Amino acid sequence: MPVSRVIFRDVVPILTIIALLNLAGCRPNILQCCDAFTTSTWFQRQSMCHGVIASSSSRVTIHSTPSADINIPKSELDRKRLLSSLTEWIAKAPKNGIDTPPDLATKIEEICQQLEEMTPNPSPTQIPSLLNGFWYMMWTNYSPAGPSSGKLGPFIGNVYQDLQLDDDAVARNIFRLDFPLPIMGELTATPSIRDDTTIAIAFVKVGTKLAGFLPFGPNIEFEQNKEIRLWDHIYVDDDYRILYAKNAASDANSVSSSDGLSNSIKDRGFLYVMKRADGDRFSTNI
Repeated sequence: MPVSRVIFRDVVPILTIIALLNLAGCRPNILQCCDAFTTSTWFQRQSMCHGVIASSSSRVTIHSTPSADINIPKSELDRKRLLSSLTEWIAKAPKNGIDTPPDLATKIEEICQQLEEMTPNPSPTQIPSLLNGFWYMMWTNYSPAGPSSGKLGPFIGNVYQDLQLDDDAVARNIFRLDFPLPIMGELTATPSIRDDTTIAIAFVKVGTKLAGFLPFGPNIEFEQNKEIRLWDHIYVDDDYRILYAKNAASDANSVSSSDGLSNSIKDRGFLYVMKRADGDRFSTNI
C-alpha cells in the first residue's frame, strides 16, 4: 500500500483525535497514541499535564479620556481600551497563538490578568446566557505548539466552542481544517456549574468526519465522568470569554489556600481567549 495512503488512513485520524483532546486540556503523548490506537487501552496510557504561564507585575498604560467619551465612566473606558489593546496584540501573534514569541505572550497574558480585575460579570456561570453560544478561539498559550492549538501536522485549523448551559446542557470543542482536506472533529462533553466562575466538563465522545459527512477515523466514547476538565472564566462580557482550562485531576493535587482556591497562577491552567461567533455557527453532527 502506498505510504501516502497509509498516512491518510491511519495517521491523520489519530492526529485529529489528539487535537480535540488537547483542546479541552488533555495532552496525550503522541508516540504512545500512535502505538496504542491498535489496542483498547489507549486512554489509560495517555500522559496528562498542565502548563505554566508567565506572570508579571507590569501594567498596560491607559491613556487619557478623549472628549468623545466624556459621558462614559472612566472604569468602562479603561476596560474597553484594554479589550482593544488585547485584540491588537493578539493580531500580532501567529494564528491561534502557535509559537507566539515569549515577550508577546507575556504582554497578552498581562492584559488578560488586568481584564480579570475589571470583568463586568464576576459570577458568569450564574447567567447562562452570557456563556451560551458559539465561540471562536482567538489565542491560547498552550504549549508546545501542536494539536492543542488547532495544529494538525503542518496544517493549522480553526478552533471553536459550542456551549449550552440551559436544558440539555452540552459543550462541544470543534476543530475545523479546510485545507488541504476538509476535516472536522468534535469532542462532546457534558457541562456542569462548579462555582461562580468555573464549569466542569465531562467528556462523552470524540469523532471526526471528512468533508463534513464521511466518518473518518475512530469514534471514541468515554466512561461516564472519567475525564473531566475545568474551565475557569476570569473575564466575560457579551462578546468575549477569557478562561483558564486544565485537567480536574491536577486541580485536586494543587496547593490551595484556606478558601480552597489556588493562589498560584501556574496552577490555573492554560489561557484561552474566545470571541463570540454565533453568526459563524455550523453543524458537525459527529
